[in-house]
Formats: sequence, structure tokens, C-alpha cells
Amino acid sequence: MNVSNSEFFMVQLPSGESIHDTRDEALAHLRENANGLSGEAEDVSVVNVSIEGNDWQIKELAWQQIALELLGGGSE
Repeated sequence: MNVSNSEFFMVQLPSGESIHDTRDEALAHLRENANGLSGEAEDVSVVNVSIEGNDWQIKELAWQQIALELLGGGSE
């Protein structure tokens, strides 16, 4: 996998993890695979990994922001 813009996004679902080049791709994957997921599922997340030299920053996207984006309310 090639990383562009020094970041990537990982989507974790009960069926497994996937890596995406952009935030939009990650959220589209989540949207496409959300059928049948419980709102209480703890094994669902979207994580942003940013790389700058030897420094890595890993942060989970807030569910409120994900919900707004999935509903078309814009991005961070």
C-alpha cells in the first residue's frame, strides 16, 4: 500500500479491518458496510493515522463527526 499525503484511515468492523487512502473513502466503506450493525457495537471505529518523519499520530474519529459526515453535514 502506498500512503499519499502522509496519512491513511483504518475502518474497523466486526467483519474485519480495511485501510483507506482518504477520509471520504473510509466513511464510504463504513456506510456501505453498516447494514446490520448495532448502534452499541464496540468493535466499530474509524482511525486516522498521520505520519511525519518518524512521528506517527493515531487518533480515532469522534462518532458525532462521523455521523454528521454520513448525513451530509460536512467535514472537520
